[in-house]
Amino acid sequence: MENLKNIIENLLSKMQFKLRITFGLVVLVFIAFVGTFLFLYFTIAPPANFPDKQIVTIEKGTSFKKVAADFEEQNLVRSAFWFDTYGWFLRSREDVKAGEYFFERPITATKLFREITRTGGVDNFARVTLPEGVTIEEIELIFKGFGFKDFKIKDKELEGYLFPDTYFVPLDISTEKMIEIMQETFEKKVPEEMREKDIVIMASLLEKEAYVKKDMEIISGILWKRIDVDMALQVDAVFPYIIGKHSLQLTTKDLKIDSPYNTYLYKGLPPGPIANPGLNALEAALNPVKTGYWFYLSDKNGKIHYAKTYNQHLANRKKYLGK
Repeated sequence: MENLKNIIENLLSKMQFKLRITFGLVVLVFIAFVGTFLFLYFTIAPPANFPDKQIVTIEKGTSFKKVAADFEEQNLVRSAFWFDTYGWFLRSREDVKAGEYFFERPITATKLFREITRTGGVDNFARVTLPEGVTIEEIELIFKGFGFKDFKIKDKELEGYLFPDTYFVPLDISTEKMIEIMQETFEKKVPEEMREKDIVIMASLLEKEAYVKKDMEIISGILWKRIDVDMALQVDAVFPYIIGKHSLQLTTKDLKIDSPYNTYLYKGLPPGPIANPGLNALEAALNPVKTGYWFYLSDKNGKIHYAKTYNQHLANRKKYLGK
């Protein structure tokens, strides 16, 4: 009987040992699976808001751990911990190269690691700034000034929808690709309610009529009010777009030029934008400020003077413009 008891205890002991081994293996496999999944998730797929088409700078002397933390903050990688762990595993963290990096599209953390430890920064790009209110014709001139000699925007319907911003542009980029980037930037930075055609057209007028947002908002209220009562907008800012003349250069004959963009001859908004507006002008077009003003003018220093009546407006013209 004692022998049978010993045999049973030995069997139970062996079974418990095997169960512990089996359980340990299951745990190890599970940990390996979870670790692999987390590694792949955090290193393979780039963040949804990866800052493509921007310059990323790594200062000289920056530790890899700091680079990883900065990259997570800038949405270049999903996890600083896993990016740093990847560098530790490859024993290449000391190889990080200082410099400026330009990424045309989102890339994985593993490819990003190779870029900053092997390839190094780029020097084959231009920093191109397009100011608010720039026209397609002016965009072409700016790019040609940076050496893009064949830069030509053929589709004039894009006027108003090429976002004015600072772009870091590879020197070998095609015109088509650059246009695509400017359109994508417009869609990314401009809220949907501000992309409506009438808002963009109004914003393009405001961009050319005023310098500060407060004036843009007041003028927006005046122009929308004129449209509501079927009054001609009489906006001088359209004439540089039509004939290349600015407000102080205009003659009575110029005001009679037959163009659908002539807001003296044709009521309502022009058929399309006259420039590519920035966010301030777009916001002002969407959110006009209501006032008692019906008229305004810009003096020789660019300051806006408002009037509630036409007689007050004529007095302002005489006082500030001498006519």
